Amino acid sequence: MTVLNTCYICLGQFAQTHEHHIFPQAYALDASNIDERTVPLCGTCHTALHSQQVALASKDPKKRDQRYFPPEQFERVELLSAGRTWEGQDVPSGSCGMVVEVLGDHEAFMVEFVEPFAAQVTVRAGDVRIA
Repeated sequence: MTVLNTCYICLGQFAQTHEHHIFPQAYALDASNIDERTVPLCGTCHTALHSQQVALASKDPKKRDQRYFPPEQFERVELLSAGRTWEGQDVPSGSCGMVVEVLGDHEAFMVEFVEPFAAQVTVRAGDVRIA
């Protein structure tokens, strides 16, 4: 029996997939600094991704609004669920702000908002996406 792998982008089942590095190896300072996190892609999606015809986003409804690239400091993000400030004000889902601090190994972020009001909210990684 052939074991089938699922392509992260198109969700097709394939006997052979390519392991795509999430963070380009070219950004590594040296061989010891290569980020080994990968996602399985079919040949078609892998080629399309490298030619910038598709983004690294899944058709899986549970993953559709997520990217594998975590936001970095000073990147614009969107809240996927409401956040709460230390003062108890709710920042609604869909609000966009800027990451002012990355916490841990991208496990959480301090995000600053201007609208609907000026606020800072600490959010978990799964509660934001790059806007």
